[in-house]
Amino acid sequence: MSAAVTARSITHEQIRSLRNAASSAGDSLQAAICDLAIDGTIDTDDWTVLEASEVRRLRNMSQDDAVAACVEAINDASAQERP
Repeated sequence: MSAAVTARSITHEQIRSLRNAASSAGDSLQAAICDLAIDGTIDTDDWTVLEASEVRRLRNMSQDDAVAACVEAINDASAQERP
């Protein structure tokens, strides 16, 4: 069993992989959160597919908040894969 990802251990590669998976699955909000986690800023005008509530959520997130959301998503996905 692999160790859980933490805010200290997560890599940009893991976040990029999550972003690609989210984008492929049509989860635009998670993809945008990944962009914020990597870049530290986000232009929500570039994300016209998001609902107004999702845009508000993004605008209220810091880069650390976005990283934490990515950690949670990766750990949740990992837990679902375990038998």
